[in-house]
Amino acid sequence: MAKNFRTIKASFIMGILLVSILAVSIPSISAGPFGILSAEQDVVLSADVSAIQTEFKPVGGMYLIPINISVAIRGTFSKLIASIFSERASAIIELSAQPMNEWFSVVVSHNSVHADIGTSFQKVAEDPYLQVTLDERAPAKSMGKIKVTMTARRQNALLATIKESTTTAEISFTPAYLPIISVTPKGNFKQTAPGSPAEIEIELENLGNAKTVVDMRVLDVPEDWVATISARVTLGTTVLGDNPKKMVILTVQPPYSFGYHNDREQIEVEFIPKYYAEPSGEALIGDPQVEPFIIQSIGFSTPGFEGVFVIFALIGVALIVKKRRQKMK
Repeated sequence: MAKNFRTIKASFIMGILLVSILAVSIPSISAGPFGILSAEQDVVLSADVSAIQTEFKPVGGMYLIPINISVAIRGTFSKLIASIFSERASAIIELSAQPMNEWFSVVVSHNSVHADIGTSFQKVAEDPYLQVTLDERAPAKSMGKIKVTMTARRQNALLATIKESTTTAEISFTPAYLPIISVTPKGNFKQTAPGSPAEIEIELENLGNAKTVVDMRVLDVPEDWVATISARVTLGTTVLGDNPKKMVILTVQPPYSFGYHNDREQIEVEFIPKYYAEPSGEALIGDPQVEPFIIQSIGFSTPGFEGVFVIFALIGVALIVKKRRQKMK
């Protein structure tokens, strides 16, 4: 009897040791035959609305998009499995982010995040966010897309396992209009004669990220001077493969009054870039750019007397010819 009791006792102790060894080793083993109970993992993501509703300016620095991530398990025995893991483990979600357009880059702030395990969605303990930077190629009012991959790692315990799952989500944002134009005149100084028009060629180039309308006007023309330039031109953009350059001409005519002139005036032209959003037609206006030009009028003018001088000259020539003929006779 005593011998049987010792045998039972030894067997019981060996059983406890065996179970302890298995309990310790199971978490490092992929499910195996011990994962009798299993559950699936669901991961959901949402982005901060206020962050993605803000338009991102190209070459405008770094923009942050906070993201909310939650995880839950599901399955026939999910409640039992949740109770098994609740005291010993947490859900681990690995994160990565990829740009779906070539004109921006994105980095995720956390490589992995953690959450409690439960049958209802549990928010991760960390506060992850995306760091987005746009370059000058970002088309205005288009749509940038970010792909976020979330991998919930497998969890194992004695007689239970939570399967690994991979979920992807897309986050969209809008690039802002970048109103940048280059104004390059072929010289800011021109000399002319009184009453004679002076022309200055000006090259306009769109350095922005959308087709741009440029409105132009001459500011504060001096009295008796006349200055004209095209009212509006439309420039393409290299972002869309269009020609971004156009030439315009500023024409300035100084006054033509009697006497000697040595007049020097500054003519200023204002250039305003605009973008008309489609299909709304909303006008987005950039900062005005003012370019100064110096025109110098030098010379003598005799307005209204040229015809009289010509007549007197013809009469003089006729008299000289007549006098010579008389001498020849």
